[in-house]
Amino acid sequence: MTNSWSSNYQGNVKIFNNSDKIIHDWSLAYVNDLETTQLWNASEEVYNSVKFVRNAGYNQDILPNESVEFGFIGTSDDVKIPEKFQLITAPSYVDPSDYSASFNILNDWGTGYTAALTLTNETNRIIEDWFIDFEWDSQVDTVWNAVLLEQNGSHFVMGNSSYNQNIEPGRSVGDFVSAELKITFDEQ
Repeated sequence: MTNSWSSNYQGNVKIFNNSDKIIHDWSLAYVNDLETTQLWNASEEVYNSVKFVRNAGYNQDILPNESVEFGFIGTSDDVKIPEKFQLITAPSYVDPSDYSASFNILNDWGTGYTAALTLTNETNRIIEDWFIDFEWDSQVDTVWNAVLLEQNGSHFVMGNSSYNQNIEPGRSVGDFVSAELKITFDEQ
């Protein structure tokens, strides 16, 4: 609690990432029956006495050794600080009908090429912290506007960069990839 007056109080919650991995799209759950009258840097939903506080979009990821904070004003004659907080970071599945993907070769120089893999959000809600996995029979050399998370043979997983983690409704994000052609010859 940072301040109190009459039957009102102001609180601040700080979530610190002490791991070596990014916390993506954080939410926080806790039990509290106090009424929140104002909230900043987050949004809130209440089910029975369980409050779910969700990031505000611009602060959805917490980098290693960094933190995010949200604040609130509540009303109560008896302020009780929750005993337990639960950080919720599970990824959500996006149905394939909710997005479209296109692949176009932009420049082919014979021994390699530059291509664009473009994802378009076909829904009326934001797709957050996206990643896509696919099969591709080429070796990736360079990736722009995405992060190559995994490459196992011809299986690839690419995810958002820090500056394009959200795909707004009706909008697209493109990954530009430089690849060397993989040619396999069978011995006769």
